[in-house]
Amino acid sequence: DLFDDLELVALAPDAVDHPGGPVGFYLQHARAGAPVPQLGKWSWKRFVRLRTQQSSALATILEAGVLDRAYYEAQAGRAFVDDRSAVWHFLETGEPQALTLSPLYERAWYRSKAGVRMPMTFMHLLRSGQVEGAAGPHFDGATYLARVPESAEHPGGPLGHFLAHADAATPTVPAPDSGVEPASWGELRDRLLAAAVETGRQQALLR
Repeated sequence: DLFDDLELVALAPDAVDHPGGPVGFYLQHARAGAPVPQLGKWSWKRFVRLRTQQSSALATILEAGVLDRAYYEAQAGRAFVDDRSAVWHFLETGEPQALTLSPLYERAWYRSKAGVRMPMTFMHLLRSGQVEGAAGPHFDGATYLARVPESAEHPGGPLGHFLAHADAATPTVPAPDSGVEPASWGELRDRLLAAAVETGRQQALLR
Protein backbone atom coordinates (compact mmCIF):
# COMPACT_ATOMS: atom_id res chain seq x y z
CA ASP A 1 0.00 0.00 0.00
CA LEU A 2 2.92 2.36 0.64
CA PHE A 3 4.87 1.81 -2.56
CA ASP A 4 3.43 1.65 -6.09
CA ASP A 5 6.32 0.49 -8.26
CA LEU A 6 4.28 0.73 -11.47
CA GLU A 7 3.44 4.36 -10.78
CA LEU A 8 7.11 5.12 -10.09
CA VAL A 9 8.19 3.46 -13.33
CA ALA A 10 5.57 5.49 -15.21
CA LEU A 11 7.01 8.68 -13.69
CA ALA A 12 10.67 7.62 -13.98
CA PRO A 13 11.26 4.88 -16.62
CA ASP A 14 14.96 4.65 -15.61
CA ALA A 15 13.82 2.96 -12.40
CA VAL A 16 13.45 -0.28 -14.34
CA ASP A 17 17.18 -0.40 -15.05
CA HIS A 18 18.33 0.33 -11.48
CA PRO A 19 20.23 -2.63 -9.88
CA GLY A 20 17.78 -2.49 -6.98
CA GLY A 21 14.75 -2.12 -9.20
CA PRO A 22 12.15 0.59 -8.56
CA VAL A 23 12.62 0.32 -4.79
CA GLY A 24 16.38 0.80 -5.05
CA PHE A 25 15.90 3.72 -7.45
CA TYR A 26 13.47 5.37 -5.05
CA LEU A 27 15.69 4.93 -1.99
CA GLN A 28 18.82 6.16 -3.77
CA HIS A 29 17.13 9.36 -4.89
CA ALA A 30 15.23 9.92 -1.65
CA ARG A 31 18.38 9.61 0.46
CA ALA A 32 20.18 12.02 -1.86
CA GLY A 33 17.42 14.57 -1.34
CA ALA A 34 16.12 14.39 -4.89
CA PRO A 35 12.39 14.91 -5.51
CA VAL A 36 10.50 11.61 -5.21
CA PRO A 37 6.81 10.69 -5.18
CA GLN A 38 5.06 10.27 -1.85
CA LEU A 39 4.82 6.85 -0.20
CA GLY A 40 1.05 6.60 -0.13
CA LYS A 41 0.01 9.63 1.94
CA TRP A 42 3.52 10.05 3.37
CA SER A 43 6.34 12.22 2.09
CA TRP A 44 9.77 10.60 2.34
CA LYS A 45 10.70 12.70 5.40
CA ARG A 46 7.43 11.89 7.19
CA PHE A 47 7.81 8.24 6.30
CA VAL A 48 11.34 8.09 7.75
CA ARG A 49 10.16 9.90 10.89
CA LEU A 50 7.29 7.46 11.32
CA ARG A 51 9.51 4.42 10.87
CA THR A 52 12.05 5.83 13.34
CA GLN A 53 9.31 6.29 15.94
CA GLN A 54 7.93 2.82 15.29
CA SER A 55 11.37 1.19 15.55
CA SER A 56 11.94 2.86 18.92
CA ALA A 57 8.48 1.82 20.09
CA LEU A 58 9.07 -1.76 18.95
CA ALA A 59 12.17 -2.08 21.11
CA THR A 60 10.48 -0.44 24.10
CA ILE A 61 7.40 -2.67 23.96
CA LEU A 62 9.39 -5.88 23.55
CA GLU A 63 11.59 -4.99 26.52
CA ALA A 64 8.54 -4.06 28.61
CA GLY A 65 7.22 -7.62 28.58
CA VAL A 66 3.59 -6.56 28.18
CA LEU A 67 2.69 -8.49 25.04
CA ASP A 68 0.12 -11.27 25.36
CA ARG A 69 0.66 -12.76 21.93
CA ALA A 70 -2.18 -15.28 22.06
CA TYR A 71 -4.58 -12.49 22.99
CA TYR A 72 -3.31 -10.19 20.25
CA GLU A 73 -3.43 -12.96 17.64
CA ALA A 74 -7.02 -13.70 18.61
CA GLN A 75 -8.02 -10.07 17.99
CA ALA A 76 -6.07 -9.85 14.74
CA GLY A 77 -7.49 -13.15 13.50
CA ARG A 78 -4.07 -14.43 12.47
CA ALA A 79 -0.87 -15.91 13.85
CA PHE A 80 2.56 -14.27 13.96
CA VAL A 81 5.93 -15.97 13.68
CA ASP A 82 7.32 -14.23 16.76
CA ASP A 83 6.72 -11.44 19.26
CA ARG A 84 8.51 -8.88 17.11
CA SER A 85 6.17 -9.52 14.18
CA ALA A 86 3.13 -9.20 16.43
CA VAL A 87 4.26 -5.89 17.92
CA TRP A 88 5.17 -4.51 14.50
CA HIS A 89 1.69 -5.41 13.26
CA PHE A 90 0.26 -3.62 16.29
CA LEU A 91 2.22 -0.46 15.56
CA GLU A 92 1.46 -0.48 11.84
CA THR A 93 -2.11 -1.79 11.76
CA GLY A 94 -3.48 -2.97 15.08
CA GLU A 95 -3.36 0.14 17.25
CA PRO A 96 -5.24 2.32 14.72
CA GLN A 97 -7.92 -0.40 14.77
CA ALA A 98 -8.05 -0.30 18.60
CA LEU A 99 -6.48 -3.76 19.01
CA THR A 100 -4.52 -4.18 22.22
CA LEU A 101 -1.39 -6.04 23.28
CA SER A 102 -2.72 -6.95 26.73
CA PRO A 103 -6.14 -7.71 28.19
CA LEU A 104 -5.39 -5.12 30.89
CA TYR A 105 -5.02 -2.25 28.42
CA GLU A 106 -7.92 -0.60 26.61
CA ARG A 107 -7.05 2.34 24.40
CA ALA A 108 -10.38 4.16 24.74
CA TRP A 109 -10.33 3.79 28.54
CA TYR A 110 -6.76 5.03 28.85
CA ARG A 111 -7.37 7.96 26.49
CA SER A 112 -10.37 9.01 28.54
CA LYS A 113 -8.60 8.76 31.90
CA ALA A 114 -5.27 10.25 30.79
CA GLY A 115 -6.78 12.89 28.50
CA VAL A 116 -4.62 11.99 25.50
CA ARG A 117 -5.47 11.60 21.81
CA MET A 118 -2.05 10.92 20.32
CA PRO A 119 -1.78 8.19 17.65
CA MET A 120 0.73 5.96 19.51
CA THR A 121 -1.29 5.92 22.71
CA PHE A 122 0.22 2.73 24.13
CA MET A 123 3.67 4.30 24.03
CA HIS A 124 2.32 7.27 25.97
CA LEU A 125 1.22 4.82 28.68
CA LEU A 126 4.66 3.23 28.89
CA ARG A 127 6.60 6.49 28.80
CA SER A 128 4.43 8.43 31.24
CA GLY A 129 5.23 6.10 34.14
CA GLN A 130 1.62 4.86 33.96
CA VAL A 131 0.39 7.38 36.50
CA GLU A 132 -1.61 9.73 34.27
CA GLY A 133 -4.58 7.39 33.93
CA ALA A 134 -5.63 3.76 34.35
CA ALA A 135 -4.51 1.44 31.54
CA GLY A 136 -7.96 -0.16 31.52
CA PRO A 137 -10.87 -1.03 33.79
CA HIS A 138 -8.83 -3.65 35.62
CA PHE A 139 -5.43 -2.03 35.95
CA ASP A 140 -4.43 1.31 37.42
CA GLY A 141 -0.69 1.86 37.37
CA ALA A 142 -0.71 4.53 40.08
CA THR A 143 -2.57 2.26 42.52
CA TYR A 144 -0.26 -0.66 41.82
CA LEU A 145 2.82 1.54 42.12
CA ALA A 146 1.68 2.73 45.55
CA ARG A 147 1.35 -0.89 46.67
CA VAL A 148 4.49 -2.17 44.93
CA PRO A 149 7.00 0.72 44.67
CA GLU A 150 9.68 -1.50 43.14
CA SER A 151 7.47 -1.93 40.06
CA ALA A 152 8.76 1.44 38.88
CA GLU A 153 12.09 -0.25 38.12
CA HIS A 154 10.57 -2.86 35.81
CA PRO A 155 11.16 -2.18 32.07
CA GLY A 156 7.38 -2.34 31.61
CA GLY A 157 6.63 -0.27 34.69
CA PRO A 158 3.73 -1.28 36.94
CA LEU A 159 1.88 -3.12 34.15
CA GLY A 160 4.95 -5.11 33.14
CA HIS A 161 5.71 -5.93 36.76
CA PHE A 162 2.16 -7.13 37.41
CA LEU A 163 2.15 -9.34 34.32
CA ALA A 164 5.55 -10.79 35.25
CA HIS A 165 4.54 -11.69 38.82
CA ALA A 166 0.78 -12.35 38.79
CA ASP A 167 -0.65 -15.86 38.77
CA ALA A 168 -4.18 -16.96 37.91
CA ALA A 169 -5.47 -16.15 41.40
CA THR A 170 -3.91 -12.69 41.67
CA PRO A 171 -6.58 -9.96 41.86
CA THR A 172 -6.53 -7.22 39.27
CA VAL A 173 -5.94 -3.61 40.31
CA PRO A 174 -8.74 -1.24 39.25
CA ALA A 175 -8.57 2.43 40.17
CA PRO A 176 -10.21 2.95 43.58
CA ASP A 177 -12.85 5.36 42.24
CA SER A 178 -13.64 3.41 39.04
CA GLY A 179 -16.52 1.34 40.38
CA VAL A 180 -14.83 -1.77 38.95
CA GLU A 181 -14.43 -4.70 41.31
CA PRO A 182 -11.14 -6.63 41.24
CA ALA A 183 -11.26 -9.98 39.45
CA SER A 184 -8.88 -12.91 39.47
CA TRP A 185 -6.33 -12.36 36.71
CA GLY A 186 -6.67 -15.87 35.28
CA GLU A 187 -10.46 -15.74 35.08
CA LEU A 188 -10.47 -12.26 33.56
CA ARG A 189 -7.88 -13.18 30.93
CA ASP A 190 -9.76 -16.34 29.94
CA ARG A 191 -12.97 -14.38 29.55
CA LEU A 192 -11.41 -11.62 27.50
CA LEU A 193 -9.45 -14.10 25.38
CA ALA A 194 -12.66 -15.94 24.52
CA ALA A 195 -14.27 -12.65 23.51
CA ALA A 196 -11.22 -11.74 21.40
CA VAL A 197 -11.36 -15.09 19.61
CA GLU A 198 -15.00 -14.49 18.69
CA THR A 199 -14.28 -10.92 17.56
CA GLY A 200 -11.36 -12.10 15.43
CA ARG A 201 -13.52 -14.81 13.89
CA GLN A 202 -16.22 -12.32 12.95
CA GLN A 203 -13.68 -9.90 11.48
CA ALA A 204 -12.19 -12.71 9.39
CA LEU A 205 -15.61 -13.36 7.85
CA LEU A 206 -15.73 -9.76 6.66
CA ARG A 207 -12.39 -9.92 4.83
